[in-house]
Amino acid sequence: MQLAGAALLAGTVSMPVAAQDKDTLRLAIWSLVPTFGNTYSGTARPHVYLYNAMFDSVTQLDAKGAVTPMLAASWELVDATTWRFKIRPNVKFQNGEAMNAAAIKASLDYLRSDEGKRFQLATELNQVVDATVVDELTVDVKSNAPNAMLPHQMAGLRPPAPKYWAEAGLANAIKQPYGTGPFKVISWTDQTIRMEAFEGAAVRQPQVKKFEITAVPESPARVGALLSGQVDIALRPDHDDVPRIKQAGHNIVASPGTGVRGMVLRALDDGSPFRDKRVRQAVNYASNKAAINDALFSGSSKLAGQPALEGTFGHNPNIRPYAFDQAKAKQLLTEAGFPNGFKAKAEILNTGASYISAYQLISADLKKVGIDLELQQITIPDLLGKLTKQRPFDGVAFDFDFETLPSADALRLKTWHSCFNRMSTWYCFPETQAKMEAALNEPSVDKRRQMTQELMQIYHDDPPVIYLLAESDIDGVSKRVEGYEVIQRHVQYHKIKLKN
Repeated sequence: MQLAGAALLAGTVSMPVAAQDKDTLRLAIWSLVPTFGNTYSGTARPHVYLYNAMFDSVTQLDAKGAVTPMLAASWELVDATTWRFKIRPNVKFQNGEAMNAAAIKASLDYLRSDEGKRFQLATELNQVVDATVVDELTVDVKSNAPNAMLPHQMAGLRPPAPKYWAEAGLANAIKQPYGTGPFKVISWTDQTIRMEAFEGAAVRQPQVKKFEITAVPESPARVGALLSGQVDIALRPDHDDVPRIKQAGHNIVASPGTGVRGMVLRALDDGSPFRDKRVRQAVNYASNKAAINDALFSGSSKLAGQPALEGTFGHNPNIRPYAFDQAKAKQLLTEAGFPNGFKAKAEILNTGASYISAYQLISADLKKVGIDLELQQITIPDLLGKLTKQRPFDGVAFDFDFETLPSADALRLKTWHSCFNRMSTWYCFPETQAKMEAALNEPSVDKRRQMTQELMQIYHDDPPVIYLLAESDIDGVSKRVEGYEVIQRHVQYHKIKLKN
């Protein structure tokens, strides 16, 4: 795949698709997923870019993080632990099955089965203990405790055709998935997904006849494919390639991300200098993030000072990012017993030149206050192995994020950045944990928001990471594409039209 991408950039071979035609929308992404069309398997990137074309979700989130209808037309709280969802009428799956209350129940039941609970979405909806069909278009969803955020969390549930899923079995169903979304899968290989418009789409009607998504791992190759007319959309080009795209007459579309990127500081490890809160604060003051944003991200991102970004439930608008103040950093290091600094190792992901360079600049900034931070590049599989305790961490800091998909809830951070993380815990304090558990079990949406904002202040004052940036995305979009829009990292595929 990498060789194909390099050759594509050089213009010596074509992508494994037919010549561009006026009715086919083509998108290049850095990777497909090994789980194919298993809609339960992932809720963030790159899954969201794929599944949003094929499946509709129960609810959806707008640009401000508010929950709005999709397959569910409305919902209400019927008792402290039960939400009632009214399903949109006259919706069919791509194989002709009815999309109704029973289909929602089938998905929720599957996620509690031995097979289903292995997948990411089961973790997102782990408070759900039962689903009851009230009538054909009404389903009650019961949690094990009050859950004000369940309608937000249901934005991650993209039901597949239930009878087909049960009869075909997992291995077959994911190779030929059937949802209710705007596009129906025709074929799915390791490198390319080919789809056609689903004429029976009741929720989101497509504007183009055919759609193809191809994996092109290297950013320069994706840009080369865009410039040569082999694709219409190149997701996440490097910022250095923006001038080339614009000079060719194409467009750069910027959109807010759904996560905050940073360097996790292991605050619980024996011997870690980051056990002291003052050291964690010091490295935040010592890092010139504004300069990093200007130099590497064209100033397009926003600096972060909390785990939640704007458009996330619980974002605290009163929190400001840490100022760049190396004198303050040195003062805090001295108070913490490190007047001459220290040596440490950080593991950073090799997933993009911009972020690798960002951490190199942070390392240079830290050296000015006496901290010698060695950077070691690792792969995503390496990080996953460390997060799941299959292999040890080599350093006391590592590259990670606060991802809020699919619920746009700031407290989704509980999975990793709290005592709820039972695998490789790096940030766990009893007082903070008690406040988090109280917020998670608060039935009032307004009170839950206030409690979450208070927790964001704690996560600012006692930082688990070197806050870097509230992620933003840029995509290269052909001049023949109209209506390209991204909301909460969901490309609005059904709105895209092609000029010919």
